[in-house]
Amino acid sequence: MAKRNQKEIEQDCKRIKEAAKTATSMKELEHATGLSYAMINTTLSKHPIVFKRIKEQLDINLANKEKAKLEAQKQTSLANNEVQSSKVSTTNTFSGFVIDASISGVENIKELLLEICNTDKKIILTSITIKELENLQKSITLQGKDARYFLALAAENPKSFVSQLIDETVGIPDDCIIKYCADNKDKFILLTSDKAMALKARMYGVEVQYLKKTTKQTNSRVETLDTNVNLVPTTTPVIASTNSNVRTLIPAKKIGNKLVLSDFHTNTRSIRIYSDRYVYNNGTRELKIGDNVFIASKKDDCITFAHYKMISVEATNNCELIFSRRIYDYLKPDLPKIIYKNFFKDFLRRHDL
Repeated sequence: MAKRNQKEIEQDCKRIKEAAKTATSMKELEHATGLSYAMINTTLSKHPIVFKRIKEQLDINLANKEKAKLEAQKQTSLANNEVQSSKVSTTNTFSGFVIDASISGVENIKELLLEICNTDKKIILTSITIKELENLQKSITLQGKDARYFLALAAENPKSFVSQLIDETVGIPDDCIIKYCADNKDKFILLTSDKAMALKARMYGVEVQYLKKTTKQTNSRVETLDTNVNLVPTTTPVIASTNSNVRTLIPAKKIGNKLVLSDFHTNTRSIRIYSDRYVYNNGTRELKIGDNVFIASKKDDCITFAHYKMISVEATNNCELIFSRRIYDYLKPDLPKIIYKNFFKDFLRRHDL
């Protein structure tokens, strides 16, 4: 096939935007426009803002299509919907559900939320959960896809979803959500896939529906790490005064006796934590000794990459620098490990580089 000129690419862009008004996936865009996946990507790469809006529109269209399908089937009873082993009932006198971002990635979670939308119950999106979903939607994982779906569904269904500003100064985000639930425990049930959050909420008398993930992801902020990847093994904590590579992990914050990291992504930086056999890309994470932390930052003329290993949970001198490098050639990054290169590729994709 002959290479398209600029005029043809612009015409294709208009066709894609028109098709995106009703399409629900890239496959449908291909069918509607007659363009291949590669041609669509090439066309939209020239218009990153348009590309982002089209992806958001596809998610909104998909949410509306699935909602209409469920309404047509008249499946209005949550008791008959086997979302998972523990079912959620809407026959009680409570007002609705407070959802935590951790439910992203739970099997059949879309069907559950749509079923709630078909009742008179409300779904509460706290100000913290909205922020976490906003950050999570940038991920290419299943959780990221679900986060985009949740936000689109909420935006299109103001009668079912309530955006609630809560006190965000109580402590870490989970604690702020739990306090809101405790203050309104006669009204709402907390839906979460975070084990610790479920247990803490119950201590305060909050009714909790714990939604266990059946996929390999065991936490909304977690994705399974390849067991063949060789990271630096856990060792005895390094004493700062005897190691010139000891650093302070600046993005981490000391809250009480915990060292917490929550700002995983900014406009110029991304962070990833490898802990045991899991990798954390978003949300809020309590750091532990032995955790491996990758940080990539966009500079004016390069991207900096660093690998740190946590050696303490103190506010300062809490990590050891394992590896760092300035990267000038984005297409051929000079990185010695596959795991470094994979993280770097994700960073480029996330920041449209």
